[in-house]
Amino acid sequence: MQPTHSTGAPRTHQPRYRLLTDQMPSQGMSRHVSASAVPARSRRPTDMTSRLPSEILSSIFQPLDVPSLVNSKQVSRRWRTAIQSSSAHSYDIALAAAGLNIGPPSQLSSRRRLQIIQDYERAWHVFPLGPYITIPKLSGNDLRVKASGNIIVQAIPADRILSITRFFSLRLQADEQSKTVTYKMTESFDDFLVDAAQDLLVLRELSPQPQAGDHSLQLHIKTLSTAGAHPDSVSYSESFIWTPFSKAQDRKHDIAIAGDHILIMCIEYGTSFKGRSSFIVWNWKTGETRLLRLDEPAQCNFLDVHHVLVMYQYSEDRQITVYDLFTSQNAWTGDSPYCCRFVLAEPDESMAWPITVHKIASSTTFHSWNSSSAYSRHLPDSLIRLIIQDEDIALDEDEDPVYRAIEFTIPTSCLIRLVLTAPSRGHTYDWHTWGPGNAYVVDKEGMWYDEPEFAMVGTRSFHLERTDGEMYLCIRDFDRKRVRERMADDDADPDLQTWSILHQLAPQSIQTVSSLPLLRRKVRVPQLDHIPDPCYCDILATEDAVIMHRFSSRLPQDKSVIVLPLRSSLTQ
Repeated sequence: MQPTHSTGAPRTHQPRYRLLTDQMPSQGMSRHVSASAVPARSRRPTDMTSRLPSEILSSIFQPLDVPSLVNSKQVSRRWRTAIQSSSAHSYDIALAAAGLNIGPPSQLSSRRRLQIIQDYERAWHVFPLGPYITIPKLSGNDLRVKASGNIIVQAIPADRILSITRFFSLRLQADEQSKTVTYKMTESFDDFLVDAAQDLLVLRELSPQPQAGDHSLQLHIKTLSTAGAHPDSVSYSESFIWTPFSKAQDRKHDIAIAGDHILIMCIEYGTSFKGRSSFIVWNWKTGETRLLRLDEPAQCNFLDVHHVLVMYQYSEDRQITVYDLFTSQNAWTGDSPYCCRFVLAEPDESMAWPITVHKIASSTTFHSWNSSSAYSRHLPDSLIRLIIQDEDIALDEDEDPVYRAIEFTIPTSCLIRLVLTAPSRGHTYDWHTWGPGNAYVVDKEGMWYDEPEFAMVGTRSFHLERTDGEMYLCIRDFDRKRVRERMADDDADPDLQTWSILHQLAPQSIQTVSSLPLLRRKVRVPQLDHIPDPCYCDILATEDAVIMHRFSSRLPQDKSVIVLPLRSSLTQ
């Protein structure tokens, strides 16, 4: 059938292979065309923004958050070009991709801030570059040191002394000269927690109440900038009271933070592996509180700001349980609904377990994952590390027991994807389903795990190694995007090599199809050569530096905190 004009006169035209929308006949004309004139070819949908000026494109997408920008798929190549050519958009994406929440000062131009963040990323590749910083230690017993961003906080709890030092930061363009302020706190405290991104200082005070038979844990919410009350907190001071386990012979308390949530952990140990655990998640901005109580000792930490990981300390079933913080329940028990469980590898049959879950460590700070961001190749990742300790029972009285520490390191995004795609609530993933492709496992046979052995920030892990009398800082990077880029780069730093941390524990134990590559770099630290063993040195890591403080001797060089800050990788 031949299209006609409204006058009825036939319309002649040359045969076309496609009939474009803007070439359709005007109103009153038939839109039919013979099938033989239009080959069966798929055509991309028309991009309605293709004729808009770049300035309008940029203003349209300006209000979108970074996850929306980097995860947008139904957009044109021209849209991507417009976004990438905008310094403001490029800076926001680069900031998020670097795993940072705070970047260079806002008074700098977007282009300059983008250059700083790009330099910051390059600086990690050649870390450290330039001189180190020394900060005098506080004198006194029970010195405690915490770090976040470009801030180091030292405290002597018994004397209520708190010292806050700000050091050089490439990221923040902070002054080269370190600045220290010391406070005499009015509140008593036995531990503390810091978060530079939120200007947050949390003081913890644990005290028994003999008259009531209860225990009280009090949190004081303050700022790092003034050591005064934090303006964003729902309460200047919050108390949590519980009745202790009557048969407990020992107790351990700890706190952790992820975004608006503070995790309070109380683990009570009895005899024959019995005990009890209480975990409180408190939103310090809204006051919402959630309680998880278990009838056994357990370890707990954040998976992200929406989920917590829990594992029984003497875990014969070797399962990690994931709980959602935003369920309708505000109190859980071991029988309460949970998101899913992950089964770890079976133990070596030659070892007489039960195993001991020594620690669940997390480098999560602000991550809030969803079904889109968990699959993004642009957004940053973090790490979850499980430390499992076991001891073989000596068969003969003359034999020494055999110790073994097993270290599981898992990118957070891998676990989150499995949590979000679980077939049903309460689903259990066995090891062979999730483990070999996601978990890095190292067997440290003959080792008793020591608390200050490693530090993590983002997807990087740091620990000390002593080789031929020389001390080295070992950096392991588990970021899979960077691993792929370095493996494809022929000019990569020869010291920065792919290295598999995955070992098979025993023929009957952890089985894997292939090992997982990571980036490993060793950095000489001559300032620590006099230390006989790495376990004598505590190590901390932040977005801006690696910090080492040690208590091995009274030597003059041991009276300072050593800071290895990120330095510019550009030639000045």
